[in-house]
Amino acid sequence: AGALCLTRTAGLAFMLALPLAFLGPRRLWPERGPAAALMLAVSLAVLAPWQAALHREEGRPILLATSSGLNLAMGNNPFVGAGCGSTWTDMAANARLREDMARYAGARGLDPRHVGAAYALDQLRADPAEAARRAGDRLRLVWSADLFPVRQVLQAVCRPLPNLLAGLHWAFYFLCYLATMSLIIRGLLTDSGLRDAGFLLALVAAGLVGPAAAGGFSRLHLPLMALLLPSAGAAWARRRDPVPDGRRLVMALTMGLAAWLATSSLKPVIEHQLAPSAWYRPLVTLVAGAFGAEATFADQVLVAVDPDGPAELGVVPNPDHRTVVRAGDGEAVTVHVYSRARGARARLVLQPRPGETDVVVDPISPAHGWRWRSLADVGLPGVRIRWQGGVPPVPAPF
Repeated sequence: AGALCLTRTAGLAFMLALPLAFLGPRRLWPERGPAAALMLAVSLAVLAPWQAALHREEGRPILLATSSGLNLAMGNNPFVGAGCGSTWTDMAANARLREDMARYAGARGLDPRHVGAAYALDQLRADPAEAARRAGDRLRLVWSADLFPVRQVLQAVCRPLPNLLAGLHWAFYFLCYLATMSLIIRGLLTDSGLRDAGFLLALVAAGLVGPAAAGGFSRLHLPLMALLLPSAGAAWARRRDPVPDGRRLVMALTMGLAAWLATSSLKPVIEHQLAPSAWYRPLVTLVAGAFGAEATFADQVLVAVDPDGPAELGVVPNPDHRTVVRAGDGEAVTVHVYSRARGARARLVLQPRPGETDVVVDPISPAHGWRWRSLADVGLPGVRIRWQGGVPPVPAPF
């Protein structure tokens, strides 16, 4: 449990919930009191060195992670889109959040690094009803953490696949998700021989604490379906057992609700969580259109200037950022190429010298993915770029 907390801050809820297992019926855990105390002691011993290091580095008490305040601010962002609940990959809302947090910190004389929690609490106090609505949106989207394998493909974290093959993977994964969920529901609602179904549901409830309190799904909670896999296994083992008609009707209604929640919330998932690479534009645009969504495409690109290149090169990868790369710096600069306009194809703008014409480059090319590409053919000798896939930018407070 301590290691889980170090892996994900939301593991703290699991660490507090797991000892309840040792406080169950005596027939399962005769020595329940000592077992619960031992578990908490070992977990705290695992966390203690990390907590001491955080306190020494920051000079103040911090629980598990320095980013918790920012995550709270992202989950209570007043600029979040309807139905989204958080702003993990919503570039436009993140930009407005950073600007508002900067004003908030300046007006109150706060340390910009630690302003997130105070900002979030002010948002909660200012409009509790709106905060509750955002929390409800996050809970409705909690299933999307299990979509992570699809996100990894569509963000081109690995070398990109043909769009057709990626589409088949997406469809197959989604169907498998619904099939597994149906087994889980059967295991929970029928006499499948599953022991302690209530405890499994209690762990799921603990896992919902992170998404309910803050943004950043799927970063702030673990895929909750993994906790319920014993239920799916129990249902599969007794798949041939008859099910009473009443239970069958309840299962069908529950499964229909789960399928509706997943499919009806695909629009905010596509628009604000997926952050696909522009390589998958044909596929994502087709699927997004079916659900009335417009995706924001984002790609990570390395930019390097050789000693024989321009003395200074201005780089504008998106509307929210501009940087300068100098000849002979020795290290490439990582930039995130995206457009604030959903569905628009982003371009990398390079500014060689003041007064000269900007060079606009489309960095997405299967021939140059993960390989350095010289821009001498577009009038920029000594400048190289390398497309690294669609890893989305992680928002920072400033």
